[in-house]
Amino acid sequence: MTVRRMITAAAIQAGLITLLMLLTGCGGLKGDRSPEEWLSLSIAGLAATDNYVYKGQTTVSTAEGWSYTPKSFQGQVVGHETIKAQTEDGVTWNPVELLKEIQADHKQIEIVQNAVNTGAAKGAGKTVRLRVQTDEAAASEKWKLKLTGELDKLESGVPIEQTEYRKAYLNELNKSRGQLTAMLKTLQVRSEYQIVIDASSLIPLSMEEQTVLTYIKDAEEKAESRKTTMHFGSFDGRAVAPAGRK
Repeated sequence: MTVRRMITAAAIQAGLITLLMLLTGCGGLKGDRSPEEWLSLSIAGLAATDNYVYKGQTTVSTAEGWSYTPKSFQGQVVGHETIKAQTEDGVTWNPVELLKEIQADHKQIEIVQNAVNTGAAKGAGKTVRLRVQTDEAAASEKWKLKLTGELDKLESGVPIEQTEYRKAYLNELNKSRGQLTAMLKTLQVRSEYQIVIDASSLIPLSMEEQTVLTYIKDAEEKAESRKTTMHFGSFDGRAVAPAGRK
């Protein structure tokens, strides 16, 4: 091999190594990823994962200061499909679709924590924590549809028999619909999500949602809040990771 060919081969090899480093995130590009890129990569990473489980809980605090017992949920995804889900309210959803909604409705995304060990165990990976604030108008519109839908479900349960119970049920339902209609006119929703991503696999490990709903009722401003925490694990059969826990 001539010197020129040796130099050319070395240059090509060096170029391939550099390209591979960039593609795998082992080079400088990894540190230069924007918050939006981290979120997109985490969604793609979870979507590409054949099997995983998720579990979490939701706590609701009312305007009157009451805090309900947390509602737990869990699910299992196999072959990209949710085959097993258990929730107290009967709702089944796909975590990938939820992350896509967060991405579509975001107003601001920022990195609030970078390259932090996920646990004290030997070999624990590093994570990136994102804070995502959703667009208030989009969040408000979705909650209006959600709340209206929940009331519609109650209406579908009106007793058929013409009894005093049916009459009382309808009276309460109409009263609730009137209150809801008035509330929705002034409803404002602020939602914030914190998503912990494995920096190597680009898979989300946990997510926390904090949503505050404010509205006017009886000439007073009221506020309700909802907090949901969710953890992902057993990716393609691997053990559940403890990441995201404080």
